[in-house]
Amino acid sequence: MDTILEVPYSSQYLDIDVKEHLLTACGMTTVYMVLRYYGVSDESLDKLVERGVAEGGYSKSGWLHDYLIKVFEDHGIESNRRENMLDRDVAGIRASIKAGNPVVISMQRFSFDRRIFHMVVLVGYRENVKGELEGFFYHDPAGLFVEEVSNIFVSIPVFLQYWRRKAIFSSRNHH
Repeated sequence: MDTILEVPYSSQYLDIDVKEHLLTACGMTTVYMVLRYYGVSDESLDKLVERGVAEGGYSKSGWLHDYLIKVFEDHGIESNRRENMLDRDVAGIRASIKAGNPVVISMQRFSFDRRIFHMVVLVGYRENVKGELEGFFYHDPAGLFVEEVSNIFVSIPVFLQYWRRKAIFSSRNHH
């Protein structure tokens, strides 16, 4: 059985006008998708990326997770990051999604012989008939064809192989 949140998809290639940011915008693009899901941002993705770069939120190793948390909190979204997570911590990720909150995660991708760090947003999960977690659905911001990069399923064994054991959890403040 599948549970998938209605997270609007954005592409770091198609939804950015400032071309020098195309290849480096994955982290901010995932945050942008989550902000749009919660309905709290009318800023463009370009503005978020430009401000992030200007404020030092981007380093040579990628977007700083503490900065992405600051962006969430600036928009009234509670957020926290976890690192060095264990395989069993996928249960907490499922619980967050079940509560209606997408989770941004850090993963590895391969580009020819280079391993590169990348960020995606988990938007759903699949359980078997016994209620056991079979995998997650995610939006990959690095896409040109929305149908190939939104709501993609990844099985738990493959997820655990490429997940960097880091996640940014978010939830809407209910004040």
